[in-house]
Amino acid sequence: MLNTILALVAVLAVMIAHALYKLVRLPFRLLRGLFRRKARPARLTTP
Repeated sequence: MLNTILALVAVLAVMIAHALYKLVRLPFRLLRGLFRRKARPARLTTP
């Protein structure tokens, strides 16, 4: 019985950690997406 409870607690802990990780990463992914606009490549002009 104790093993079952410990296993459930472990699974819940992993799920919560994963959700927190995704929530923490979300703003950074959004910011990176904002600045991902394709900049025009600089043209190399040879004289």
